[in-house]
Amino acid sequence: MKRPGRICWALLLACMLPQMLVAQMRIGEWRTHFSYASVDKVLHTPQAVYALSDGHLFSYDPQDGVIQAYSVLNALNGNHVSQMAYNQETHTLLLVYSDGNMDLCSADGDVFNLSDYRDKALAADKSVNRVRMDGKYAYLATNIGFLQVDMQRQEISESYMFRQSDGSYLQVKDVLPTDTCFYISTQQGMYRGYRQDNLLDFSYWHPLKMYVAPVPDALLDWNGEMLVSTGMKIYRYYPEDQRWELRFQYYSEITDLFADDGFLVVQRPGFVRGIHRPDGSLLQYAFDGKISADYFENVTVSFDKELMYAASGNKGLSIWQYDEPRNAYVCV
Repeated sequence: MKRPGRICWALLLACMLPQMLVAQMRIGEWRTHFSYASVDKVLHTPQAVYALSDGHLFSYDPQDGVIQAYSVLNALNGNHVSQMAYNQETHTLLLVYSDGNMDLCSADGDVFNLSDYRDKALAADKSVNRVRMDGKYAYLATNIGFLQVDMQRQEISESYMFRQSDGSYLQVKDVLPTDTCFYISTQQGMYRGYRQDNLLDFSYWHPLKMYVAPVPDALLDWNGEMLVSTGMKIYRYYPEDQRWELRFQYYSEITDLFADDGFLVVQRPGFVRGIHRPDGSLLQYAFDGKISADYFENVTVSFDKELMYAASGNKGLSIWQYDEPRNAYVCV
């Protein structure tokens, strides 16, 4: 693995300024390679590793160690990124801003702004809770329903907004698409809607029998298993007979689940609770007594599984390499 050269303090301090235009520098041989205020999300693509620091986007190129920051001054159409996700079919990075504005960033560097959702005149909180990718589509779970974004055509192809009898909107916490239907998690429980039906009419959505508590939160298709997080537990749901099976038990609240190249990442507030290999076993980290176990706020594993990139809060972006003899990832 190529090691970048040494970074100087002056450049590091300069790149931490939010009003910067672009910062390009070499990462030094540090255990924490970059501290752009507070790194809380990280995502890898074939082009680069992207990270968020208090809503500000920057990228790290593993090939040459170059870091580049993005803003409205040089590329973007918003100031605070709340969600980001990568669509592998269209090779497009989706950025969702806190006001509902969106940017679709292609592999060749083009940025397409999609502002329809932000500009929709609704007296409601339109916050986006989660983004899931499936084929060429992005699905955005929001406080008024969920959106289907065609990443290829660069448009919102469907808007499922669920207004309740009291005039408020049903908040969707997560959405899971399958070949025949959609599953959504809400404060009232889980619902299933078949694609063939008129799903704009909420009466076509069927509540699922719930044998678990509390109400479901994150939904995820992990290597063919339908996983549902509830409180401190992760269940596998069998749609055929609506059966629930306890899959993983944790001892703190689970706030999110996501899959990263076959790995299951279990998130709690400000901390990655666990990373499971495709066989279900827990990934091991070699801290060597130097880094506490709460080092990860968010992680992403490289396509070849050799490297793991971690958003480590005010410790910055850290890089971990797989050590086969120890069967663990070690901070490099």
